[in-house]
Amino acid sequence: MTLQKLDYRIDVDTNNVAFEIYINGFCVIRCDEDGPIYCLIGVGEYLKPTNNVLRLVMYPIEGATEFVDDSCYCKVTLAARDRFETEQLSAFAGIHYFPTRDHQRNASLTAIKQLPLINQHLGKPRNATDIVFNDDSNHYIAVQGFDINSEYKVWNWANSLELSRQNGDSSPLPYKLRTALFDSYEQLWNAFNKKDLDWLEKLHEEFSVESAEASGISPNDYFESLSFSSFFNDPELSLGTLSFSDLCYSYSLDKKLVTLTNAGGLIRFIRNGDETDYISYVPHFRLVDEKFIISR
Repeated sequence: MTLQKLDYRIDVDTNNVAFEIYINGFCVIRCDEDGPIYCLIGVGEYLKPTNNVLRLVMYPIEGATEFVDDSCYCKVTLAARDRFETEQLSAFAGIHYFPTRDHQRNASLTAIKQLPLINQHLGKPRNATDIVFNDDSNHYIAVQGFDINSEYKVWNWANSLELSRQNGDSSPLPYKLRTALFDSYEQLWNAFNKKDLDWLEKLHEEFSVESAEASGISPNDYFESLSFSSFFNDPELSLGTLSFSDLCYSYSLDKKLVTLTNAGGLIRFIRNGDETDYISYVPHFRLVDEKFIISR
């Protein structure tokens, strides 16, 4: 394992805007709370040297039909640093969105402000930001393509098979692949059911190693950060049954990864026997030699 020299993050700074942030189709964070939100998230494991896509989905906070006032904003900055030389992050791309009560303005590039400084050694936008309005959902969607440093590692997912070529996000896999994916979920569920941390660590090997390389820590530390032992040690939590009914297939990272969801989540820990109170674990799988492994 080799720690990546470049440390890639997204800097999220918002106020009174509900939002979802996707990198190459992978949802990094979503939030619909009011008030100010600030966070810094590592995203290196979701990137490739060229042809990355940042997609920012914005909409009024829960219960509102429009943005509350001119204090609303959603600033998403792509930034990076040489982790061996500096603690200082430098911006190289991003989307800074400032909506008002004016719908026509919000659906135009007038609502987007340019980043003041760009470090093109770390990365650069591929094209101008585009923004569209979805009438059905009252969502504003801004998209920006970008590249990063050409020497950055190409992760295993980037060279994997594209699992869906259909439009939309929910097309099921062919029968043979669907069966293989179900088998991988059953293995994961059994490992949780046996409370076998060694087995879980083996199932998460690629996930832990690649995410650790991107994050600058050891694979063991990364695996421990997933806190699976806390599920086992909490007397209020119990593993829910595994059900493959009413499934939704969701694809991410250029449709190279797939995850399954249903109303309650396939892997979930139920609190005090209440089926409406649970914690879901949502792994993302890629195909390797007719078998699905956890990649993110």
